[in-house]
Amino acid sequence: MIRIRPYRNSDEETILSWDLNEDTFYQWSFGWLGEYPLTEEKFRKTADYSRFTALDGPEVVGFFTVRNPEQKLDRLRFGFVLVDPARQGQGIGKAMLSQALSYAFDIYKAERVSLGVYEKNAPAFACYRGIGFLPTGATESYTIRGEEMKVIEMAVDSPAEKADAVQPAGDLPAGKIEVLRAEEEWQRAGAYSVRIEAMNRKYHIPLRMEVDDLDCDGGRHIVLLDDGYPFATCRIYGQDGRSAHIGRMVVMPEYRGMEYGRRAVEEAEDWIRELGYEEILLDARTVAVGFYEKMDYEQIDDTVFRSGPFECVRMRKILKD
Repeated sequence: MIRIRPYRNSDEETILSWDLNEDTFYQWSFGWLGEYPLTEEKFRKTADYSRFTALDGPEVVGFFTVRNPEQKLDRLRFGFVLVDPARQGQGIGKAMLSQALSYAFDIYKAERVSLGVYEKNAPAFACYRGIGFLPTGATESYTIRGEEMKVIEMAVDSPAEKADAVQPAGDLPAGKIEVLRAEEEWQRAGAYSVRIEAMNRKYHIPLRMEVDDLDCDGGRHIVLLDDGYPFATCRIYGQDGRSAHIGRMVVMPEYRGMEYGRRAVEEAEDWIRELGYEEILLDARTVAVGFYEKMDYEQIDDTVFRSGPFECVRMRKILKD
């Protein structure tokens, strides 16, 4: 099963080992990375954008970038779309970008995603058409090796009913996800990294508010790892002798919509049961009430309060033997 995740520096060696001929190199880069062949220095210029890698099991098989040329998240652009030449014709590009579109529309709520394709690259054009991209009528031209290269802009608009799409839990990649009960500081660092990346940076929450006394000695955290990379977390602390609280539940954007939030909460619930608590309390963002209701949490009352930048309600779940 093809899946995408954020690019890691360790992916570079594999991507640079792919057998890109000169034509493929220029159709991929449009000359933005300089002249053929591809080198470490040239490839690292793609670090100016958000980079993603496609995997088939443990094998790196694809690469692309995401940027927002208008500095707005509702207008995103895919670029540097590349599939291992040895794996072309296997549907990898289509699967990779289909997931990327779900990421753009479901997580960032983008209204439109665009990309450019060399007019003579018929397989790529057909791939993009197959997942909904249509020509916008705009074109660009680049002069490469003394010849003009015409690039066609294609775009796809957000489906009207896409926001609630969820991948079934049965599609979780078996054997790739590790769940860590983090009680030591080096383990909690994984939780902090997810929260800083997904919350502190995005919502400008001060570090002193995001990391508080409940994170220190005695704090318990669930951390989900993808090949050692932390991507989801929540924390547990005792409210009193009877009640425990689940908080700071965060999933990295590119992993949302795949039931990992549920997985983190269920792992926290199991731990809380083992600790002997009778009920769980949590403060849910109003937009996430439905998510918790599906896990048998009930809203205590209609009081809406602010927690940092979010409107929240208090919810509860009574634990049963």
